[in-house]
Amino acid sequence: MASFKKLSVKFINAVSIFSIVLVFLIVAGFCYQSMIKIDTDEYWEIHSYQVSRNIVILLSDLENMETGQRGYTITGQQSFLEPFNSGLADVNKTFSVLQNLTADNSVQQNYLAQIRPLIDAKTAELQRVISLRTSSGFPAARAAVATGYGKQIMD
Repeated sequence: MASFKKLSVKFINAVSIFSIVLVFLIVAGFCYQSMIKIDTDEYWEIHSYQVSRNIVILLSDLENMETGQRGYTITGQQSFLEPFNSGLADVNKTFSVLQNLTADNSVQQNYLAQIRPLIDAKTAELQRVISLRTSSGFPAARAAVATGYGKQIMD
């Protein structure tokens, strides 16, 4: 009977130790899973911020182009075209960044596909007014701006 009690105590101790180790491993597994989820969530949060930031930059680039066109239209001085010229390069660069950032999301890629023609139309409209100012003077450029077409595209 004494050996049965010894065996029984050893068995209970072994089961207890096994249970403690098993609980520890389960808790460690949940902690690891939580850390992976936190890392993944943080990645997507940063990614969303980058997309949002580049959308704001794209709009700012377009506004810089408008500013340059407006300055040139009013003054006729080539130096006012600097924001237009730099904005033109920046718009294409920022758009490419957005395409790369959203390559994994077909919905966002569709939105970009809808925005690209508007960017191209706005760029063409700005260049048209600049050309009118250069070739026909301020009144012709002013008349083109007064149609509101450029504002309509931007809106």
